[in-house]
Amino acid sequence: IQQCIQFVVVCGLCVPERFTVASYNILGDRNASKHRDLYTNVPSFYMTWEHRKKVIYKELMRWNPDIICLQVRLSS
Repeated sequence: IQQCIQFVVVCGLCVPERFTVASYNILGDRNASKHRDLYTNVPSFYMTWEHRKKVIYKELMRWNPDIICLQVRLSS
């Protein structure tokens, strides 16, 4: 999930810099509750947004990325 990308900063001298990007699919509330059949072995407490947002936050902070991209699929 975490990727390191190297790029060159152009400002007189070329200096290689590094930054990290974390991309995370947060599983939208609607999909989590609408498709319980996909999560039959997961206790309902773990599927609540209150629980999931804390776990996602801790994981992202452990990675300490420079850029964070959060994704969610919105169904119509």
